[in-house]
Amino acid sequence: MQRADGTDESRRVLDNFKGPFHVPVCWLPDSSALIITRTNMGSGRDLLLLPVASDGAAPPPRPLVITPAEDDAGVVSPDGRLIAYSTDETGKKELYVAEFNNGTVGPPVAISDGACGLLQWVAPRRLIYCATPGTLVSVDITNAPTMAGSKPLVLHDLLKLRINLNGWRMRSDGRLIGFERTDSEDALPSVHVVLNWQGDVIRRLAGTKR
Repeated sequence: MQRADGTDESRRVLDNFKGPFHVPVCWLPDSSALIITRTNMGSGRDLLLLPVASDGAAPPPRPLVITPAEDDAGVVSPDGRLIAYSTDETGKKELYVAEFNNGTVGPPVAISDGACGLLQWVAPRRLIYCATPGTLVSVDITNAPTMAGSKPLVLHDLLKLRINLNGWRMRSDGRLIGFERTDSEDALPSVHVVLNWQGDVIRRLAGTKR
């Protein structure tokens, strides 16, 4: 990790490159920790909290959402009080929201009937996500008397706009930024399969001098 302005030295925040595959997802609003995914071959994907100490130490990740399913896309609201994530624990990918308190996740509440692609908080209680099969929607989260999501408000049809479901962001002024597919990307002339790619990446990282 290194400051974006390049004013300090890069430092390692995760030491284990020989075990499961880890991918950063988002920062906490106060920059005290990263939410990362941990992919275990044959046993799903989990969400972990990786503290980032100011003194350069590398504390081990802490579990956030651990299930036998594919838990992904964990993002914390701007005020740090809610977390949204997707999981296919019921057999299909759905979006859940839960209270978030100092790295502890409360009981999750399903707020979507199908989800795909990215999630983004645009306000402390407003969440934008990609609903199945490819519609960008907005929901408001309430917690009185119990936590629930409002009826989804359709914003854009990403499929009609030819925007990748994992390649969009909403600006603060409400304008959408996205990666548009070209006509040639609709019909793939060939498909290349890489076997055991994760094991190869782990071996290469383990052999890299740092």
